[in-house]
Amino acid sequence: MGAPQHFKEQLSEFVEDLDEPFDMNFLMRNCNISYEENWFRDTLYELEDKEKIVRLNDHYLPSRILLNRWIKHEVKQQPLEPGCIQLPFDLISQIQKLLNWRKELGYLNAEDFIRDAVRRLIQPKHPTTFELKP
Repeated sequence: MGAPQHFKEQLSEFVEDLDEPFDMNFLMRNCNISYEENWFRDTLYELEDKEKIVRLNDHYLPSRILLNRWIKHEVKQQPLEPGCIQLPFDLISQIQKLLNWRKELGYLNAEDFIRDAVRRLIQPKHPTTFELKP
């Protein structure tokens, strides 16, 4: 039997708030209720298919963290006037395609999405445990 929807949603929220690479064992250790390993694995595969996380060998990283790290790298490489970030047209185009495909994210344009991503980068959350509601 597959993982219930509420498990998938809560695991997805927890994973998207992480700032460092993680693996399935980390998730299982930090979950306040014991669940089947299959549920974690299946949910991670689904998140990977939805491009919410990226697999790096035996670890995963939220997609937004990759974008944030790329932005930091680009700002260091190409100092610009204060408050200005230049993004490649390809990246902006891909973000716009994602927003058109995932309307439930609530963004009308890539600029708003990027602005929020930068804000999240500046004020990161640091979850300590993965608490499921029974």
